[in-house]
Amino acid sequence: MRPDDDAVLNTVTEHGEGLLGRLLIALGLLNLVYPGAVFVYAAMVERPYWRYFTAEGNFTAWWSSVQLLLIAGLVYVLHRFRVLSVRAGLLEDQGRGWIWPVVAAGFLLFAIDERFNFHEWLREKIFEPMGLFEGSAYVIDGDVGLYLFFLLGLLALPVLLRELESSPVSRTFLIAALVLTAPVVVIDSLRTSALQHLPYWRFWDYPFEEVGEVWAQWLFLAAFATLLRTWLRRWRCESGDAA
Repeated sequence: MRPDDDAVLNTVTEHGEGLLGRLLIALGLLNLVYPGAVFVYAAMVERPYWRYFTAEGNFTAWWSSVQLLLIAGLVYVLHRFRVLSVRAGLLEDQGRGWIWPVVAAGFLLFAIDERFNFHEWLREKIFEPMGLFEGSAYVIDGDVGLYLFFLLGLLALPVLLRELESSPVSRTFLIAALVLTAPVVVIDSLRTSALQHLPYWRFWDYPFEEVGEVWAQWLFLAAFATLLRTWLRRWRCESGDAA
């Protein structure tokens, strides 16, 4: 390992664990508190709670794009730390390292989609004109493309789970994130006429879909952050033994 690699690993290890823990707690509290604050405010001004989640550019949509960018950045840091750890002999390179740049790029694409409505553009400009994924009584024409993105994520799941095998907590967070993402994707793609059959359908169509997104993102963030903390702890222990 190069000397500068050793210096980078020591610096990251010294400050990383505590910073990651504080970041997760802060983001979790924010995701928990602000929907409740919106509910209280809506009750005070006697306005329907769900309307605060429907306006273009609402806080939840903006915050969702920010969290997705944070995840993409964290995954890239995870990738770089993994490379350095392999060089240091702390991790065995089993040919799965390619998954991390792919995951980082995926979350970056999701952030762009959240901010600039990329999947809506695909639906209206690509799928609908081509007559693809149309005619369902339940799914918005062309919006089945959402399921294609979800399927790609599931295809990467076996590789990710093997990468997370050193941290059972990370695996639990990752599976929980996917479990929560599934109903969010379904609700996001359903026609209003289908959702109206649900009790309190406006809650499911707006607050649950929007807030469910940010909580699923937090779970993804927690999965990757706890994995990085595990690797940081391993580096600290190995360095201490070497010393």
